[in-house]
Amino acid sequence: MPPSDTADTLALTGEIVSAFVAYNSLRSTELPALIQAVHTELTKIASGAAGASAPAPEPAITARTRKMAVNATVVTPPAMSAPTMPGASP
Repeated sequence: MPPSDTADTLALTGEIVSAFVAYNSLRSTELPALIQAVHTELTKIASGAAGASAPAPEPAITARTRKMAVNATVVTPPAMSAPTMPGASP
């Protein structure tokens, strides 16, 4: 990893950990492990290794669901005739 990438990763690690600690309780003994975990994951992402192991997300709407939606028909009740008043001619 080139030096600029390492510096960027370290800076981003610091920003992420800082934001996490600002809004969450954390014992001081847990801080080094958090820093190491964040840095490790950012390094994996930067090297492209993280994307290879993650499964592809399933599409929310499958082709079958889309086909069913397209082929669906909307059933509406038959139109009711307007009420007539007694003695009125139609």
